[in-house]
Amino acid sequence: MQRMRPNTKLAAVLLMALPVAFAGCGGGYQAPPATPTTPVTPFTQNASITGPYNLVLTSTNGHGTTNIYTNFTQTGTTFGGAANTLVCPSNDSSQCKGDDAPVVSITPSGTVSGANVTIVISFPSTAGADTVTMVGSATGTSLAGTYTDTLGDSGTWTPCQLQSGWKGDHHEFAVYQFPHLVRASDW
Repeated sequence: MQRMRPNTKLAAVLLMALPVAFAGCGGGYQAPPATPTTPVTPFTQNASITGPYNLVLTSTNGHGTTNIYTNFTQTGTTFGGAANTLVCPSNDSSQCKGDDAPVVSITPSGTVSGANVTIVISFPSTAGADTVTMVGSATGTSLAGTYTDTLGDSGTWTPCQLQSGWKGDHHEFAVYQFPHLVRASDW
């Protein structure tokens, strides 16, 4: 009986090694490779810039504020302001430029891409022709950004949507719109 024991041990070792030999290291089930998918880009709706606006430009270089009154119309990703746009340094109606097509025509234009908004407007100033480029974004009903101009000024801009009936004439601005935009404490 002594002879059988070494063979029994050898047979037991072989029986235990046999499954490892057939399976190999790390053997077992492997999932098939995943089918590659194209990522879905969420649809971003373009901002809507339509209606009458007062764009308030606030200089960070000590040049005060300038108000731009216009009525935007948007088609697709582009929009333009009305030909009767007013540019009013210091929001002083006596210094407004525009709404005088034979002499001065000021028409802002812009583009939207998702929430990104760019507006460009050129107008005469006491220092010469000035072109202002406003870049900003629309978040919900809020619209704001920064601006630079060709005369070296820069700052921030924010809009205020005007009464929907504003047609852009000086009389209506002076009598109806202007008093609503100035705080009562400024009178």
